[in-house]
Amino acid sequence: MRQTKAMHPILFLALDYTDVRVQHFDHGESERQEYFIDGAKMFGPTWKLKYELHYWNTDVTGSSESDFSSLHLKMLHFIDRKRGDSPYRLALGLEWIKDLGDTDKGIGSGADQLAPLVGIALNLGNTTVIPLLQHFASYSGDDVSLTATRLIALKHLPGKRWAKLDLKVPYDWKIKPCLLQ
Repeated sequence: MRQTKAMHPILFLALDYTDVRVQHFDHGESERQEYFIDGAKMFGPTWKLKYELHYWNTDVTGSSESDFSSLHLKMLHFIDRKRGDSPYRLALGLEWIKDLGDTDKGIGSGADQLAPLVGIALNLGNTTVIPLLQHFASYSGDDVSLTATRLIALKHLPGKRWAKLDLKVPYDWKIKPCLLQ
């Protein structure tokens, strides 16, 4: 049975979309609501531009503050391969993060960043597993050096529905000594 783009998880990665999301963070004595537009546009079958615009509402400074926090643009290049009968998709990319916030108001990271990434999408039955590795480094503002591993699992469910697991594990090279040194 041939799967269509809407059903095939690896091809799902190559769709155009725009989402509006809201996230709430409770930091004990302070809270933050983050509102953002998150989307992607394909340019041919192998190039994708992802975009995000983030807006924060926070009381981390003791008073309520709201403003735009960051703009993210991520260019991805997909390379389709096959090993035996198993297709997989490599992704190489670079993310540009422009800090729009004001750290005196508790908004934003205080740094403009570049973040190269590499990932691979593998089909395991009706589940797609996508391990990613991305390194974030600042080029202006506060000093940032962070490497994040990410594991995404997409499971196809009956009725053209999906379940998604998204695990992110960051390592801040500035806070803890590197185990390799």
